[in-house]
Amino acid sequence: MNVSEYLNSKREFTHFVEKSPGTGGRDLPDSSFDKDQLEMGIEVEMEHTDDKEEAKKIAKDHLVEFSDYYTRLKKMEDEAEEETQ
Repeated sequence: MNVSEYLNSKREFTHFVEKSPGTGGRDLPDSSFDKDQLEMGIEVEMEHTDDKEEAKKIAKDHLVEFSDYYTRLKKMEDEAEEETQ
């Protein structure tokens, strides 16, 4: 089951995510997320914590919002870097 399927099957969960942004993905299994996105997310979020499990929780929260969150983030950062050169 992927994130979208899970959220669609859990109306109460979806309502909770909408009411409490940033807390929606941390309890979902890793297999609910794209492996590459999750790995990218853990690496990015390690900038904010020394705890890999906490970084994973943060990454999952973002990936619930957008399944390609870290690809979008990288694109935005690359574009910003190009503008400053």
